[in-house]
Amino acid sequence: MVLIQGSIILCFSYWLIDIKKLFTTGSRFFIIVGMNSIFIYIFFEIGGARLISKIVAPFSSLLFSWGGDLTVGIITSLGIWAALWYLCYWLYKRKLFIKI
Repeated sequence: MVLIQGSIILCFSYWLIDIKKLFTTGSRFFIIVGMNSIFIYIFFEIGGARLISKIVAPFSSLLFSWGGDLTVGIITSLGIWAALWYLCYWLYKRKLFIKI
């Protein structure tokens, strides 16, 4: 039942965004990642996120250590997530799309 509901929601979203061209400004964030989803998946799996974590973690632990380990972990995760999104954005702006 959940699979059917998810498929219906996906079809409805496709119809609204791609066919009717509604909500295109709000969906741009997701479109940028979706255009390079294969690249970002492979980059994450080969250890790109660990590399970015090694860059982001010292800054987040230095700036947010007053909030405890949970706060530092959340901020580090958000920093990694933002860096991965920016990587997709950089590829999107240069029209570099990884396809099979």
